[in-house]
Amino acid sequence: MASLSHSSVIAVFNDAEGALAGPSTASEVLVYARNETGWNVTERHDFTLRDCSGLAQFRASMHSLAGKLDSCRILIGTQDNGASYSILDSRGFFICRMDGFDPAALERVRSHIMGMRQKSFAGTQSKTTVVLPKEELSGYFFLDINEEKSMDPRFTSKESLLTFFQTTPFTQLRIACDHSPRWLEAFVQLANLDMKKEATESGMLSISINHQPGHDDTELTGTTSFDSGGCACGT
Repeated sequence: MASLSHSSVIAVFNDAEGALAGPSTASEVLVYARNETGWNVTERHDFTLRDCSGLAQFRASMHSLAGKLDSCRILIGTQDNGASYSILDSRGFFICRMDGFDPAALERVRSHIMGMRQKSFAGTQSKTTVVLPKEELSGYFFLDINEEKSMDPRFTSKESLLTFFQTTPFTQLRIACDHSPRWLEAFVQLANLDMKKEATESGMLSISINHQPGHDDTELTGTTSFDSGGCACGT
């Protein structure tokens, strides 16, 4: 199974009555996204296999769904025939089979998947993993440092964010973390950026980084001379 790229988006199969379903009995797929306030439905996709007239159409429908789900890599559904879940598995999805569904279970599912990821990295050689912030809207990016660190112990914010600043024009970058990396404070000053911090209700820290007024979004792109001290915690 392919590696999990993002655990803050989870899709759920529902039937016509809104109950949890498997692919063969589903009428829609709801996509839940996790943010500072919890889990919320962000997308709805009509989906049915009941009109498929043959194996080719069945496969096409499953692959079409996989494409619509974009960065989501976790799916929740009831027990179903192996063929549908096999296709999704081949496309890199983690399948969680449940008898019933309550949105409160999403955090437990996420924690379980992240635990599986941590085990898969146990014993691997130490090597920095670069994960670029995700573009939510054009020019607006987001990175959850704690989440990426929990999914891959080799992740460091310094390598990932310096790569981002050097390669990606941006209007705003939002960062979720439990503390501000010391190197970032120095970098913002060196790069003449504007940084604001705000404590969230969940106890996390939300950091917003913007260019100073009058500065272009591409100003840092291609710059490789910035450097600063790392963070003692490795992030």
